[in-house]
Amino acid sequence: MRSTEELNHFINSILELTRLQNSQLKLELASKDVNQLIERAVLEFEVQSRIKHIELKIDLEPLFPIHLDQSLITKVLNNIIDNAIKYSPAHSTVLIRSREENNWIEISVQDQGIGLSTEEQQNLFTRFYRAKNDATTQVNGTGLGLYLTQYFIEAHQGRVEVESTPNLGSTFKIFLPVPHFPVQHTGEHTYA
Repeated sequence: MRSTEELNHFINSILELTRLQNSQLKLELASKDVNQLIERAVLEFEVQSRIKHIELKIDLEPLFPIHLDQSLITKVLNNIIDNAIKYSPAHSTVLIRSREENNWIEISVQDQGIGLSTEEQQNLFTRFYRAKNDATTQVNGTGLGLYLTQYFIEAHQGRVEVESTPNLGSTFKIFLPVPHFPVQHTGEHTYA
């Protein structure tokens, strides 16, 4: 069953990449509460985290809904939480936070995992890049997850940052802009 899930994830990643290369990514914007998307994503990983004895903690600041593509932001959250669990040791904690600061909604996922070197951090969002060390070779992946994550967030006029120390863990931060005025949604937006 796990192999089927991994194959399905791989195929979906390739399909997403193909759509990007053909400039067919369309944002379907709707007013959504980011915290609800985070809570749903955490529920999706309850079993996986329990099997690995990893505690998922959430610390969510009350937020106003913003216009976003629910499907793409859900994929981003799933990818970052999945990575945090995959690269963390048993009996550790993954902390997911949200807050609003300086007209940005910040979502952070902090783990106590293997961490990343400076070189790995510089290449992290490159297509098909995977860090090469003993821990990463034991974890399946396509090297597309973070590339797609960055693309989806930038399509929302946001950004992704990472802070990491080898053997101490990583914190991935997603920043989504908060509009200064009510957004008038007139339909699909296409980003090339």
